[in-house]
Amino acid sequence: MHQFTETEALSGIVREALGAGVHVVGVDRLRGGSKKGVYRVHVDGTRAASVIVYSWAEVENFWPDTEGIDAAHPFAPASGLVPFLAAQRRLDRLGGPGSGGTPG
Repeated sequence: MHQFTETEALSGIVREALGAGVHVVGVDRLRGGSKKGVYRVHVDGTRAASVIVYSWAEVENFWPDTEGIDAAHPFAPASGLVPFLAAQRRLDRLGGPGSGGTPG
């Protein structure tokens, strides 16, 4: 059985993002996200009634262990910092959103 993100952890994240006056009053784990947990966090102290929080913690990942898999394999996982940074650099070269360049 997986141990999912706890309300206490989500409370800290939500307070940091929305301010000290915001309090978590409920958490629902949503369907979807086989590599991440998806949570609807109900809050008070803000105009928003709820926010969505994604958790990429290892315990939320239902995919098999990828240790020892060649990254060049077409079905190798495309997660992690290295693929993210490679995609970000490519978008920057192409003038993607947030790159400061002009769209192609």
